[in-house]
Amino acid sequence: MIEPQEGIGRNGVAFFDVDETLLTIKSMVSFYRYHCANLPAAERHTRLDRLDDLLESGIPRERANTDFYRFIEGTSVAELAESGRRWFTDVAIPALNTSVLTRLQSHKQQGHAIVLVSGSFPACLNPVSAYVGADMILCSRPAVAEGRYTGRLATPMIGNGKAAAVADILDTIPTSAPSWAYGDHESDLPMLLLVDNPVVVGADAVLNTTAVQRGWDTIESTAYGLRPAADTAAPIPIGTL
Repeated sequence: MIEPQEGIGRNGVAFFDVDETLLTIKSMVSFYRYHCANLPAAERHTRLDRLDDLLESGIPRERANTDFYRFIEGTSVAELAESGRRWFTDVAIPALNTSVLTRLQSHKQQGHAIVLVSGSFPACLNPVSAYVGADMILCSRPAVAEGRYTGRLATPMIGNGKAAAVADILDTIPTSAPSWAYGDHESDLPMLLLVDNPVVVGADAVLNTTAVQRGWDTIESTAYGLRPAADTAAPIPIGTL
């Protein structure tokens, strides 16, 4: 059961997937490569080879998400948090999705609560949340003991897990309050089905077919650093690190 902040969503709530939705990259993969960059060469290559093996394994997303956290076993929580802040500045800001960030800004201006929903974890998501001024993060929570990650995943947040967490929030807001959700992958479908206004981001075949069938809104994915259209407004900073 999620314990939302008091009064969250009273005027409406917008849920945003992060990987390849609010960001145009996969945060955990990008962050881990960044974090490994300064390791000794032999250790770096070993770690990144393990990551590539996982990415190419073809196992279900839920299993891959759980297996990823074995890579950070024994690592200091504080160390990864600091690495996450540097990664966000160096890598994630240029990878913000202009189209989605503009929508998020509009929701904030209208007084809607902003909730990030992601299978990623706090080291990646906290700086994202601070930058966009999110009200809440629903995310995977790796187990921690004595200030270090254990390699186990205590709380997963993917697929039906996302939907369950979103449902908990929706149960606490007034029935008259509107809701939105933004997602890019078919695993986001259970979450999208729960809200009044689902929005499909990008080119996922399953989601776009569903969008056509149900009349859902769709938007393209455009990285901030690559925005091509003159009529696409640049997102203004709406939070601080």
